[in-house]
Formats: sequence, structure tokens, C-alpha cells
Amino acid sequence: MRAGRLVLLSEVDDGGLAAAISRSLREVYGLDVEARMVRLEGAERFYNRGRGQYDAAGLISLVSPARDRLFLILTWRDIYVAGLNYVFGYAPGGVGIVSTSRLDQRLYTGEYDPHLYIERSVKEAVHEVGHLLGLSHCPDPLCVMHFSNSIEDTDRKSSRPCTRCMLKI
Repeated sequence: MRAGRLVLLSEVDDGGLAAAISRSLREVYGLDVEARMVRLEGAERFYNRGRGQYDAAGLISLVSPARDRLFLILTWRDIYVAGLNYVFGYAPGGVGIVSTSRLDQRLYTGEYDPHLYIERSVKEAVHEVGHLLGLSHCPDPLCVMHFSNSIEDTDRKSSRPCTRCMLKI
């Protein structure tokens, strides 16, 4: 079932990123997307000093879900969930989160590639919103709903759900 509205709460002030994500979510899922720049108040209490990361579930808890819309947080913070070293995103309910921290090519090669950064961010946003719409992980490595265990997995997959996944929405 398609939800009508999604609010993109962005902590990332990166020229054009929120617009690119909003456009893709409209095209792929037919959502009415409203983008807002925010600062996640209270985020520091979910920082784990030992890991140098933020608890994704904790950050999500800072946003109250609503019946008439979905929320996606876009953050620069490196995030994790219990049992995993890191995640690119997490979406357990009506609120999801995408971290751009490990999507930046500078982490891997030292060189900034704005096109690749936006492409990766869009893929992860489309993936997490797919979860918010009820999709689970897909076995097709080219489907955006395939689990990304590494940045190479993200780079390999498409920015759209496969036909099988789209039929489930």
C-alpha cells in the first residue's frame, strides 16, 4: 500500500542532496515529499563513545511517528544498530534514517565525488522508504531493496525496486 506523504528531515546541508532524494522518492513511490532542514535535538544522548557512532534506533525515537505521513531522517552521523558494526540506514516503523557518513567516497579513496555521493544517498533513501512502505530485503542483488553489506553492494544495485518488489507495494 502506498503512503501519500513523506517528510524528509535533513541534517545534511549539502547543495542539492535533499532535492535529489525528494525527486527520486516522488518518481519511484509516487509520494508527496516535503523536505525540511533540521537539527536533531537530543541526539548526543544516543552517541556511543566506545564505538564513535550514534544508535540509529535512539535517533529515530526523537521523531514521533504519525498516521498520515512517513518520516525519513537524513543525517551526517555514523550510525549502528545492535548486532552490526554500522548501517547505511534503518527503518523499523513509520520513521526511518539514512546516514551519509559512509556514502562519501572520501572515506574510501580520499577524493570527493559529488555524483557518486548523491547516487548512493538516493539509493539508500529509496531502500529505507521501501521498508517504511512494507518491503523487506530482496534476494536480487540489482534491486534497491537488496541488503547492502558493503559500499560495493550499494554501488552495484539499481536506484529502484525490481518489478517483484514494486508489485508488493
